[in-house]
Amino acid sequence: MQEIQLAAEHMEELPESVDNGDYILLQGIASRICSFPPWLARQHILTLTDPGELVLDQFSGKGTALLEALGQNRVALGVDVAPDAFILSSAKTYPLTYPEVLETLARIYRLVDHGSSDHVLTGRLGSVTRQASIFYHPRTFRELRCFIEACLYLRKRTSGDRLRELRFVQAILLGLLHGHRNEALSLPCSHAYSMSPAYVRKKRLEDESRVRRGLKAKYPIAYRNLWECLESRALQICPSSSTVARIRSLCGRVWYGSALTFPKEPEFEGRVTLCLTSPPYLDRQRYAKDNWIRLWALGYDHRTVNRRMHGFISGSLSKYLDHLELVLLKTSRLLRVGGHLVLIVGDVKTDLKAKPIVNLGTEIVRRTRQMSRKYDDFHMVHLGTRRDDVPAGRRSSNSFWSSQAGTKIDRIVCFRRE
Repeated sequence: MQEIQLAAEHMEELPESVDNGDYILLQGIASRICSFPPWLARQHILTLTDPGELVLDQFSGKGTALLEALGQNRVALGVDVAPDAFILSSAKTYPLTYPEVLETLARIYRLVDHGSSDHVLTGRLGSVTRQASIFYHPRTFRELRCFIEACLYLRKRTSGDRLRELRFVQAILLGLLHGHRNEALSLPCSHAYSMSPAYVRKKRLEDESRVRRGLKAKYPIAYRNLWECLESRALQICPSSSTVARIRSLCGRVWYGSALTFPKEPEFEGRVTLCLTSPPYLDRQRYAKDNWIRLWALGYDHRTVNRRMHGFISGSLSKYLDHLELVLLKTSRLLRVGGHLVLIVGDVKTDLKAKPIVNLGTEIVRRTRQMSRKYDDFHMVHLGTRRDDVPAGRRSSNSFWSSQAGTKIDRIVCFRRE
């Protein structure tokens, strides 16, 4: 496939970013595997849309594109089937000020103080709770369990703005469950994905041996006061009241569900100006398994969530393309004439030993050409594909896989709705 500059006549002179305050602070609320960088989303939003127009991300992840759209005065719409992604995306579309976070924490604390709980973590998630406990100091873990139970109790009994406020606080918690920063609640580990409990258990045993020999532990577990960590992190990432008011006024929306289903309201058909998204790269990333602690903190078992994602998390290229075909057909109906679809996909192997590597961009373009002949209402024209040669530290999707399995090349594939 010919590699060309995306939207060639426009990309050379990029419109200037609108200085809309400190919204960018919200991008740091939590890290998540395989997320494209904010500047990539901002570049396409500024080039392909005008203020007030609709920007859709059907695999919204941690909400990077949604926040950039809102930050540049566009209306953001997001969809994701993963509960942790839904919470993070929701936080970007309905942020809180620092005082509002403190008020929400106070409501949760009152529930903890009264012992309000549905006992989810000791019931159906009991086995996952035991696995999660090895990541934390016992006292921190007791605070964490009480906090999570209170949030789950409150989630079933609230709605509207109060529910949105709860989601924002939950998003802050997701960013603190594991990592290296001072506010991270766990032993030192990755901030972007949850390590295996078997691996952590092995490392803790090794640390015990090291300490007995008078050596320093590599994975020290220290007590972290949950409430202080939440307040400290909120102080770092909450934008000003004016920024919060402006973002909320744009009325961004996020749906928890499949890209095949949402948005399903008829008023969105033919109104979206830009769909900017990055669908899963076959089964190269196990999103549910790699976020098992975060899903546990939201009251979900990662194995159940993984079954909901089976359409895309598949090693079969044909099944993947069949599923994506339905999403692309829906996207064509949502986009207005002249609107754009920008897909960020990677070159992957269908399994660890597969050769050659599959260029998903090429496969998707080939499938869209077949769709143009198959469907009367599919009117997408391929404008071009741009190879992402950004250095490893700033790639569109950062993988922790080995050099044999990781995604080394990303492709930005652009279509226009005719």
